[in-house]
Amino acid sequence: MARAFAKNRRDGARQISIAVVISAIGLMGIHHPLGKLVVVVASAVAIYWGLGYRTLDG
Repeated sequence: MARAFAKNRRDGARQISIAVVISAIGLMGIHHPLGKLVVVVASAVAIYWGLGYRTLDG
């Protein structure tokens, strides 16, 4: 099974920024139920990846 997070800090930062951008896109459509779902899922993924980012070596 593939890892859910990158092996180095550069790729980890890229993953986090992508999740934040997707979350921001969802915020633009927060009035729609699908927009709310996108925000919740993308935010949860960004937090999960952010916690994983802290454990990576330089």
